[in-house]
Amino acid sequence: MANMSRQAASPSPQHGGVSQVNGGGAMGNNMMNGVPMNAGHQMDLNNLYDMVVEFSDILKHNRDMTRGIVSSAEEIMRRSNTDGTSPDIQQVSEEISAARIAELERALARERRTVEALKREQIENTSLIGEFETAMGIIVEQIRNYCQNNNMYFLSQKKEYNALLQAERDAHLASRLDRDHWHAQTMRLAEMVRTAYRLRCEEDQTPTRVIQALQSEVRALRSAIGLEAEKPEEETGWEFLKDISPTVE
Repeated sequence: MANMSRQAASPSPQHGGVSQVNGGGAMGNNMMNGVPMNAGHQMDLNNLYDMVVEFSDILKHNRDMTRGIVSSAEEIMRRSNTDGTSPDIQQVSEEISAARIAELERALARERRTVEALKREQIENTSLIGEFETAMGIIVEQIRNYCQNNNMYFLSQKKEYNALLQAERDAHLASRLDRDHWHAQTMRLAEMVRTAYRLRCEEDQTPTRVIQALQSEVRALRSAIGLEAEKPEEETGWEFLKDISPTVE
């Protein structure tokens, strides 16, 4: 029994190493895809991996216990044969050993079925994770294309708006230049009209003064000889003097 206890307590580096390699390979394949794994899926995989390792350790422990029990039973049988123990004791020992072995084999079979179920579940989860990563890759690509198309459409609208704005600015500048040109021409024409009017007034001022002086002499002579004064519209030069205010004599 001491031998059985030592065998049951012995670690299983080979089995643990294989389990770690298998689990690491599954997670390594997921990391090689280049897409970060969801935290929930990573937690499920970690729990599943821990359960597989735990059941593997239990299976290893049960195997060690089975080997220890079988070795102990064989040792007892050898001692009974050597010491001449009665056949009843040997038969009872064999029955006890067989019952224990059968129980351990049933437990081992249950653990194996559990391990197989967990392995199948791990394979299914790995497949689902792969499908999820593929779908997420497609979705991300579609979103990227959608954002790129929207960005290009926005840039084209901005370019068209800038072109229209520049055309409007050019048209406004041309309109202002044309207005300034015609304003300068109008101011020049007004100055020319004022100059012409001033010159015309200066030209008409001398004859008007002469006519006004002569008409004043005519009025004085008529008054001196006792003639009746003429009406303003009957006087000579009325056409030139009608727009001038009459002088007070």
